[in-house]
Amino acid sequence: MACVEVNLDGADVVLRDSKYGREATNDPARQPVVTLSRAGWQQLLDHVALGTPLTTDEFVLVTAVDGDVAVRHHGSGVTLAYTAGEWSAFAQGVVNGEFSRPVVASIA
Repeated sequence: MACVEVNLDGADVVLRDSKYGREATNDPARQPVVTLSRAGWQQLLDHVALGTPLTTDEFVLVTAVDGDVAVRHHGSGVTLAYTAGEWSAFAQGVVNGEFSRPVVASIA
């Protein structure tokens, strides 16, 4: 099964779709990614785990009638598409604590 791949990369969180690498004709160097700030990642995790509203201007989630989900980055326009099963597995991982939920410190 394909999955939502997550890489915590310094101040950013990089998302990609593992299906891309399974196609032999796809160039790994050109794999589409959605890069989120830690604050944006936190909003995504909270939304998935707790149902809190998304208020970020970094990305949008679009859920189709069949449950498929697309994550589109506002700045780059890159869109990652996941089947309902892939997104459900990701959501279950979030709920089960498989992804870190970093605390975003604010400077007073």
